[in-house]
Amino acid sequence: MPVIGAIIPYTDPSLLRASSSISQSPFTIVFDRVGIAFAASVINAVILTSLLSAANSGVYTTGRMLYSLSSDKKAPQFLSKLNKTTKLPLRALLTTYAVVVIVIIYANFNSNAVFNLLEIIGSMIIVVWGSSIWSQIRLRQAIKKQGQDPNKVLPYKAPFYPLGPIIVITTLLFLLFGGSVEYILKDQWLNAFKNFLPLIILALIYFIHKIIHKQNL
Repeated sequence: MPVIGAIIPYTDPSLLRASSSISQSPFTIVFDRVGIAFAASVINAVILTSLLSAANSGVYTTGRMLYSLSSDKKAPQFLSKLNKTTKLPLRALLTTYAVVVIVIIYANFNSNAVFNLLEIIGSMIIVVWGSSIWSQIRLRQAIKKQGQDPNKVLPYKAPFYPLGPIIVITTLLFLLFGGSVEYILKDQWLNAFKNFLPLIILALIYFIHKIIHKQNL
């Protein structure tokens, strides 16, 4: 990446068109500039293969996750049905494919909205990692409350605890707020709000679940 950045300036017209938010891959531009035209096609093929691989793994995990949530009664029940012949969660997979197709069609009409969606997904990933760290902290607190030593009860002793979780949570908060600084400085509060949308949705789901199941907050 540093080499590519040294060859192609960020103002290069090949990187950006007036009619769209993206034009060409910087990898293909580099090979075109150095006179290796066929290598650009190879890079495009590699990128396409990587995208298909990522999409395949995403569909696989999403379909299984929907099936698992449905089996635990945390998602619509019709998603928990398995195909009689292949024993695959076909309904969950078809639902996943339907969402993928809708996003692809929508991207053809509004590509910028897809990048906004990616920002929201990035915030969701931060929330997922933060939830994992918070779960570890709560688990150790629960073990201590029962009068036991977490380091003796847990088979794996987390190194650098509690410094490690503190560093991770601080870094995640920095990334979450850092992604909104530009929007806040430009008074684009709606764009800044969408970065915190996963946190708000997670909080709502948490409290609604507690209220429905009559559990202590």
